[in-house]
Amino acid sequence: MITDRSKISACIIANPDLRVAPELLLWLLDSHIPRKNILVYRGNDRDQVAAYNAAVEMALGLKWVDYHLFADADVRPYSASNALFESRFNITCVKCDTETGLSAWADESDFHTALWLADNKVLRQMKGPWFGWDYNESHSRINGCVCGKFRRAAIDKGFSIGHVGHARHYPRGSQLPDSICVRNCYTK
Repeated sequence: MITDRSKISACIIANPDLRVAPELLLWLLDSHIPRKNILVYRGNDRDQVAAYNAAVEMALGLKWVDYHLFADADVRPYSASNALFESRFNITCVKCDTETGLSAWADESDFHTALWLADNKVLRQMKGPWFGWDYNESHSRINGCVCGKFRRAAIDKGFSIGHVGHARHYPRGSQLPDSICVRNCYTK
């Protein structure tokens, strides 16, 4: 259980237009994560792997935090997402819809990047690149999402991964019904 939320950094991975779901920003602030701890990484529409890897790299530059929270800009947490802060896993995800629906959470140690939290000491022991596509042998077909590489590396290191709660999410390719621009936040 995390009692001191001032020791959590929150990194939002946004599209180049820097639009973010308003529920996400409100949830972070309602969760008592200080505004100065909320970072926005401006991703690249053409390479989500680079965006996720760069976001982790940026977060690891913060030496004073105990936990790193990462969120896709289109995730919409609500009260059921608060279980994230009660988790005892080293790496915890909040369940949400993915391109394959909720079936992506069939295994108790499944990991996906829409909304997740990692212990700083654990994340520092994992070497980048953290994310990458899982291709077949000839790289002509994708076997799994970009999250699989991170999950396998964490399990190989003996870290616990689990998922709790729920958040609303518009899987990649969906049209975001509303969003706000975060140009005045710290971005990289």
